Amino acid sequence: MIQLSRAVVLTTGGALLLVSCDSRPPATERLDARAPVSATSRDSLAIALTIADSAVRSHLQAISPRLSASVTHVYSPFGEDSNSAMHGRAIGPSAERVFAPLFGNAMSDGEDIYAVGWLPLTPSHEVYLLRTPSQHDASALTLWAYDIRMGVWSPPLEIADRFGDAGWSFRKEAWITPSSDGTDVSVVVHRLDADDDIESDTPKPTVGPDSLYVYSVRLWLDRGFFRKMLPLSRATEFPFRKDP
Repeated sequence: MIQLSRAVVLTTGGALLLVSCDSRPPATERLDARAPVSATSRDSLAIALTIADSAVRSHLQAISPRLSASVTHVYSPFGEDSNSAMHGRAIGPSAERVFAPLFGNAMSDGEDIYAVGWLPLTPSHEVYLLRTPSQHDASALTLWAYDIRMGVWSPPLEIADRFGDAGWSFRKEAWITPSSDGTDVSVVVHRLDADDDIESDTPKPTVGPDSLYVYSVRLWLDRGFFRKMLPLSRATEFPFRKDP
């Protein structure tokens, strides 16, 4: 989960413009069926990032695999080693300098951003999956879309993460599915929260709320962050990854 208090615009001249924004997450993940997701949502970042050339894009393609044309299960590699498909490959100091201002104090002195995969969306758009800083470490998986014609990165979309604190924990995983005609990518996100009453002599874990929703990447690019809630009866179709 990523929370920022600043938006960053990287101009073609390399100058950074900082714009304040409210980073507090909403009280609930649940939205109306077609309600837009606010730029201050915990599933988005209020960031516009413009790059003068395609150097970063080319680098990410070179060090990460092309995502499956069928379904890719995206999860936070919690407790897993570097052999995990979601571990990714460190993008290196030069590329990290491009993204580092977006994460502020969440960046450490070591490697924090990893390229996991990429997927062509349309002749003019590509989607990249990165593992990026979150609450404690680089546990978040975020989607980034690149406009080839404009040379612009769209605000990233967080689709997976996992961590906890003081008895509370949450887990969010996603399933990326390209459309058969290659014009869209759907992203189903399954999230589950749990809360243990650690102050009780007989703690009883409270599980929930459970939420299931889907994004259209095409709609995301055209109109911003939109998601459609799915009936929880379908949650069994999207089971969480078993811990190693």
